[in-house]
Amino acid sequence: MSSTISPEIQSIATLFASDLVIPDYQRPYRWNEHNVAQLIVDIKSNYLISGAEYRLGTVVLHTATSGNKLEIVDGQQRTITLCILLTAIATKLNITDKPALLTTIAINHPESQQQVRHNSALINMQLEQMDEQELINLYTFILSNCSLVVIKLSDISEAFQFFDSQNARGKALEPHDLLKAYHLREMGHETQQTKLNTIKHWEQEATSSGNLKPIFANYLYRIRRWLKGEHGRYFTNKHIDVFKGVNLNNKEVPHYIETALRAHIYTTQYNHSLDRIADKNELKYPHQIGQIILNGSRFFEFVAHYIEQQKYLEKHTELAPYLKSYNGSHRAGDNYARNLFLAVVMLYHDKFKEQHFKQAIRLCFCWAYKLRVENSRVLMASIDNYAKNSSSLLNVIAHALDANEVLRYVVIKNEEAVSSNKTKGLEALHGLYLGKDTNNEQ
Repeated sequence: MSSTISPEIQSIATLFASDLVIPDYQRPYRWNEHNVAQLIVDIKSNYLISGAEYRLGTVVLHTATSGNKLEIVDGQQRTITLCILLTAIATKLNITDKPALLTTIAINHPESQQQVRHNSALINMQLEQMDEQELINLYTFILSNCSLVVIKLSDISEAFQFFDSQNARGKALEPHDLLKAYHLREMGHETQQTKLNTIKHWEQEATSSGNLKPIFANYLYRIRRWLKGEHGRYFTNKHIDVFKGVNLNNKEVPHYIETALRAHIYTTQYNHSLDRIADKNELKYPHQIGQIILNGSRFFEFVAHYIEQQKYLEKHTELAPYLKSYNGSHRAGDNYARNLFLAVVMLYHDKFKEQHFKQAIRLCFCWAYKLRVENSRVLMASIDNYAKNSSSLLNVIAHALDANEVLRYVVIKNEEAVSSNKTKGLEALHGLYLGKDTNNEQ
């Protein structure tokens, strides 16, 4: 990290006098009853034991680019809960001289707002059990004796990296979290509602049952890396630059972006035309997997587009026979081959759509499963090297001018390969075609 990390211990009163904001890229406020109750018990226990200083943990802040606002990168859940608690006590005691944050904090996410209301009711029920003097003592103790370790960083990526390394007790930020933060910050000209809608759709796909992780790790990241002749095994926080590009709203963009800029302008103007009220048509931006990433809203559209493509392809009738289970299909090597197969099919469909699609699927299957058929053991490293090779089918598709050029690619059998009994089910099910080697002629 280039920034100097200088932790500072601040009382709640001091911290809450700062101009703190919850940025749009933050996850929703989700502390449940157990979290809230535990915080209150901890505070009350320390107050009753000694009344001395009680450290509540760490908060990581990012200095916003405009003004003196401090964005809460880590510590949002605890900060909001303390605001709810202090506001509830202040209301019961009719305190008007409250810390600034209690009146200025803005919680825009609908899910967060709902959880705030729920936890407010819970806290008020607990406070009913305390008399006026107990409430005064608790309020004073929280503001004066409770403190946090405050870390301020000027670089947002460093703030997230620090949070990632320190967040052992919670859920560490993943690559798609960092990308969400980066591209939301590139949407400065968009409305608040547009940002909220973007976050909502993103979070829906980010769940354990969603498609966000697979589309990045198994498709977009690997394909983009392989097409550059680079390793694409694992998508981590170190690789998010693969999905950072240019902001078309900047006054100056490089000349090579002009085609993308014109497509962006035309698509935007078409969809905002008054004619759309009548014909209800919508024009999609013409995304391509290997394109220069367009920062901001176009990036989120890019990801959503390929999530839909993944869903479409996995349900495609022509693909169904190749996705059936067979004896040994759940082994690691078979799963690697399956992923490579679906990735190369996605690349083909992305470029040529349904043109000669049945033949293309067959070719993609033979090429992707070649390593599986010819080797008793297949590692991800083997698949990785195979895919990034300059003579790979992926590279042929990327440079082909028409679909027929792709279909001339022939997959051949390595006569020296050791036949494995573990692939008999695969070969019997699909009858792999292995023809003459013309790969060197591609």
